[in-house]
Amino acid sequence: MRGMILETPPQVNGCCVHDPFAMVYANTMHDDDARNPEMEPRPPLGHVEMASDGLTEADAGRPEQSPEEPPAPEVSSDAVHLALRKYLSFSDSKLSDEEKTEIYNRNYDSPQAWKYAQALAQIAAEPEGQARLNAKAEEMKDKCLRTLQRANITATEYSKSQSWAMWDLGRQEYYRTHPDDEEERREQSPADEVTPEAAYQLAVDQQVGAVTMASLQQPGVTDALDPALREQISQALPDMQVQPDGSFQKADLRRLGGIVSRFVEDQQHVRGGLVQAEEDTVK
Repeated sequence: MRGMILETPPQVNGCCVHDPFAMVYANTMHDDDARNPEMEPRPPLGHVEMASDGLTEADAGRPEQSPEEPPAPEVSSDAVHLALRKYLSFSDSKLSDEEKTEIYNRNYDSPQAWKYAQALAQIAAEPEGQARLNAKAEEMKDKCLRTLQRANITATEYSKSQSWAMWDLGRQEYYRTHPDDEEERREQSPADEVTPEAAYQLAVDQQVGAVTMASLQQPGVTDALDPALREQISQALPDMQVQPDGSFQKADLRRLGGIVSRFVEDQQHVRGGLVQAEEDTVK
């Protein structure tokens, strides 16, 4: 397992990344996105709070609507930009302002991120849409954190944010509403063509896998793992292909995260069975 520790810091966009998860994150969310040279200069990030009720009409710049009117079919550019900052740029995390600005800049230069931000803004504009988004993202985040905790893997500030879950929610919604987008279709794994709940689990597995992979690059982390889980992970590592920039393919991270998730679920079932057996014995 020690052989997986990178001897030199990985590179993202030509810069050394000393936080292994920052490297994993940068490549799981953006793939081969290239900066669009025709984009206008980025506006400053500013201070953005992740409000519990998501986007508001005042924040988004949408015209007010009476309760009788149907939701607007389109959202303003201000609403999409706000979704990009608030939902996809880790504004709710404890990352440094410098790290948040770097993520925001990367998102601002990503056509893919704008597509997903628009999808999120459109959901948020629907009745109860903001609440649904926040609830689902929080559910996914909590499941990821519980899995990591039970596997004795330390969560990162990235995994404690809703943004990775929002990214996948936006991706799923965009893909659902734009089935003819061939460029976007090429970004999808065949595994994504499943039920929504299965897709949510794949997103959780990918995040668990990213955190696990980053953790394995830290000395001594594997000693804290359950021996059986450590063995399963060890068997999976040779099949994970390291990319030239030091990142890993999404499918490999999902596979690794799935191993951890299934192990935790199996352990919970075993413990639950033992508790039930003890209760039956007492009776």
